[in-house]
Amino acid sequence: MRLFIAIDFNEETKSALFETATELMRQANAGRIVPLDNFHLTLVFLGETERLQQVQEAMTVACRAALTAPLQVRLRGIGSFPGHKGKGHTWWVGVEDNPALTTLVATLTEELRAAGFALEKRSYKPHITLARAVHTSRPITLNHPEIDFTTSTISLMRSTLKTPHPLYRELSTYHL
Repeated sequence: MRLFIAIDFNEETKSALFETATELMRQANAGRIVPLDNFHLTLVFLGETERLQQVQEAMTVACRAALTAPLQVRLRGIGSFPGHKGKGHTWWVGVEDNPALTTLVATLTEELRAAGFALEKRSYKPHITLARAVHTSRPITLNHPEIDFTTSTISLMRSTLKTPHPLYRELSTYHL
């Protein structure tokens, strides 16, 4: 199973993200917009593993240790980074610096590594992907409103790679 841990969004937040992604694609020459139901904030990517029970145990411990209140997050800023092998850019909405979010991700990462999972070593840069493989011939101008949301849960998600978009399915939810 291909697994990741994420924060899912309410419909209002997903709709605002989709509106921004739609405007991006109006200005772009080509690209693939993220489907409305796929918008999420990845906390930890585990990749392929069959060790579901160990992931769930580590998440339970991390949620108890990291937070005692709902998590407040602000989405702000838009950017892009180059795709692999010249396949266009990936466009994203950023997340304002958030010590509680950073602590949650660090605690999840620590618990998962202690359970024997080999996780990426690069630093965590929270963002929500809007579109992939975006090609443009002129500058893009997007005005994405700041979005504040509060969540009291995180989700263990399964990703099944399909064309043109992966399918995400929530396997379990954990309360903060």
